Amino acid sequence: MCARSRTCPYRTLTPLVRLRFRCYITIGGVTFTAEGKNVKNNLGPDQGRESASSPASEPRPPCEALIANISEVIAILDAEGVNRYKSPNAERLFGWKPEQLVGHSAFDKVHPDDRSAVLAELSAVLATKDGQMRGECCYQHADGQYRWIEYDATNRLNDPNIAGIILSYRDVTQRREAQVSLQRSEQRFRALFEQSAVGYILANSHNEIVEINRAGAAMLGYEPSELVGVNGRELIHPDDLEQQPIEEVTEQVLHQNERPEIEHRFRRKSGDFVDVWVKAQAIQLDSGPVEDPGSGGPTNDPASLPSHMITFNDISARKEAERQAAALLKEKELLLREVHHRTKNNLAMLSSMLHVQALNSDNGEVQEALSQAGDRISVMMRIYEQLTYGDSVQEVRLAPVLNRVVNDLVAAGSAAGLHPVIEIEDLVVPVRVSVALAVMVNELVMNVSKYGGSPKELLMHIRVYATTEEQGSIADEHQRKAEEHGSTVLLQVSDNGPGFPADVLSAERQGFGLMIVSALAEQHGGTMRLENRNGGQVTVTAKRA
Repeated sequence: MCARSRTCPYRTLTPLVRLRFRCYITIGGVTFTAEGKNVKNNLGPDQGRESASSPASEPRPPCEALIANISEVIAILDAEGVNRYKSPNAERLFGWKPEQLVGHSAFDKVHPDDRSAVLAELSAVLATKDGQMRGECCYQHADGQYRWIEYDATNRLNDPNIAGIILSYRDVTQRREAQVSLQRSEQRFRALFEQSAVGYILANSHNEIVEINRAGAAMLGYEPSELVGVNGRELIHPDDLEQQPIEEVTEQVLHQNERPEIEHRFRRKSGDFVDVWVKAQAIQLDSGPVEDPGSGGPTNDPASLPSHMITFNDISARKEAERQAAALLKEKELLLREVHHRTKNNLAMLSSMLHVQALNSDNGEVQEALSQAGDRISVMMRIYEQLTYGDSVQEVRLAPVLNRVVNDLVAAGSAAGLHPVIEIEDLVVPVRVSVALAVMVNELVMNVSKYGGSPKELLMHIRVYATTEEQGSIADEHQRKAEEHGSTVLLQVSDNGPGFPADVLSAERQGFGLMIVSALAEQHGGTMRLENRNGGQVTVTAKRA
């Protein structure tokens, strides 16, 4: 329906394309062909009636059916704007029968808001011989609703064969509503584009800026007009261009239908750079001519039309906060490494003191106890040594630490004669867990060395894997890979010695080393299980975190 507006912005004066066909029209008792030839004058007593010999009495010509089925109503008005003729399709298109309109002003059905403008335009047509015009207005349908029509008028008052104004009009309501909808959409886009606090750039396929909103230009210290026609390469930091060429991004957007998000540094007018978050996506706009930034005139070159939109936002504050956080983190890491280094040195000194004290004692049991205490402290010292020089100051890689514990025991003679086979998964665990596992391995290796039998024949197998809490046993390789991020660490030490005595298996009697292992497992949410399987076997679980 006709959504009223005070003005019709689409009114323009354009030439009328005349319809030429052979049919008969009677106006004021005068019958004309479409070419304007007078067929017969019926003025007089029989005015308005068709004689038996007139063309109207002849069979209905094909052109009359043509007029009835075209999508435009044809009318002829006199100088006062009164309808003298209406084509029969007026009823089909607008619900009015021709006889309801003939003899009445053509402006009666024009919406009151448009009436004065249409009268003014018609006056301009009447003022010029053979004057022509085209316009739009709202026209009343027989159902009472108003429809948008587009009309063409030609002044033929001076033509004795016509003596009127030829008018044709058509229903353009759907087109007008589509135009209004498009206008509203454009207004919403324009409001968002211009009023947004985020920067927007419309660029062509050559990455030249076709349009930039005020917020985006202000972010870079420019007026919008200063950036129109500038290639995007000129705004991006050279290092960022080398890392992510703008042509690659454009290829992703235009030909791979992607919407990449990138962090760049854009150059300000002052010469410094601002950190921005950038998102690009392809767009489809009307392919009509746009203003050429170089000449100010229109261009139809498709390469000059906007092809993608770039959204960007200033993230300088966030990047600065990230840099400060990184600096603080580095400072914290340096402090932690210093703490770990001092802890390592203190443990090394304490271990040395215990070993010196053991050497100065004449009691064999005291010597052994002090020596073993020194070894346990040395194990913890190795953890802090890795924290001092390793990649992380909060987590430890188990494999190098536990391998060194076993190898140092063998090399020092504390586990002389053992033939260890070590299988340690590449696990990373927190410091407290790594210390506990290292001490457990130390105690269990020492226990095998002490009670496992003849060193020449003694084999020892050490396995450390991540597993599930419920499993509690070594899984096959496929299951281990599936559980490599499991929440539990499983430590298993087995040998081919005589195995555990019955009272040790039943926990009626345990040595100091097994007591330490059991206590550490319990502290870390795990358990210790002793078994005899072709020798002794100890299985320990501990929470990984």
